[in-house]
Amino acid sequence: MRNGFGPETIQITRWLKGKYTCAVQNFSGEVPLAGCAATIEFFFDGNIEKFTCPSEGVEASWLVFTYDSQTHNLEVINKISEQP
Repeated sequence: MRNGFGPETIQITRWLKGKYTCAVQNFSGEVPLAGCAATIEFFFDGNIEKFTCPSEGVEASWLVFTYDSQTHNLEVINKISEQP
């Protein structure tokens, strides 16, 4: 979604084998992404992980995590980055 106000929900009902990356892109650039206090909740395998956007960085992308659907491994990245 590139317009309007959140919250946004994405639901994956069937995981395909592979790695998934969760990233947020600040398309509007109206306010900095860093320090915006945006949050993500990731529900998987009966667990929940909560992430808050970092408070430092000037780039327009927030790399949150990668999830491997085969190994069920969650790799936390949680940093502001140049590209998603």
